[in-house]
Parts: sequence; C-alpha cells; structure tokens
Amino acid sequence: MFLTSDSLNFNFIDEESCIEDLINNEVLYKHPKCVKCRKATYRYKKIWKCKGKNCNWSISVYNESIFTSSKLTANRIVYIGYLWLAKCPNNSIQLITGHSLATISSIIGNITVGAKTVQMFCALIYLCL
Repeated sequence: MFLTSDSLNFNFIDEESCIEDLINNEVLYKHPKCVKCRKATYRYKKIWKCKGKNCNWSISVYNESIFTSSKLTANRIVYIGYLWLAKCPNNSIQLITGHSLATISSIIGNITVGAKTVQMFCALIYLCL
C-alpha cells in the first residue's frame, strides 16, 4: 500500500531537515574525514568542510547525487519524487508544486536514470513513516 500524504511524517518541510534525513539514511554521503589531509570534517549548511587549519578542502553534500544538477532544494525534489511514485502525471505534479513541466520532466528523468535511484526514493518514502 502506498502511503498517503496524511500518514507521512513529512520531515521534508525544510531543506535542512531533509538533508539531515538524507545523510542519516545514507542517501547522501557522509564525509567523516577529509580526502586531502584525513582530518575530521564538519557540515556547514550544504558543504562538508575540513577541520584542518591549513586545509581548505570542501565538497557539496549533494556531490554525485541526483540533487547535484538541480536548482531546486532537496526537499522539493523529494516531494516531486513522492508524487511521481504516487503515479501522478507530470501535469498534475506541475499544478501541485508550481514548477514548470520542463523542471518536472528533468527531475523525474534524473530519478529514473537507474534502479538504485528508484529504490532510494522508495526507501525515502518508507522512512517518512
């Protein structure tokens, strides 16, 4: 059975809580150590940064993910993915979200690129319980 939006614990109201959930559920990569100097890292907003004094290494939390190439926030992309999994047609998703058909098609195109990505969205919806 597919989850109704009323039954979701929608942690995707804001981008920060969405990023936290995506990291905690290993959808986005954690970077506990700098790839340059191997020191510990910390997350500042959407960037992983090295704690090393003389190291300026940083990387986007969205690196190598479906969120990389979009200007939309992660929570909006996840919401579009939820609507797509609910089998909403693109024009309905457009009406619900207010985004253009081109944007909707691009996001859904990124989601459907690989089976792993589809599984990720299914897991995200499950995690919203």
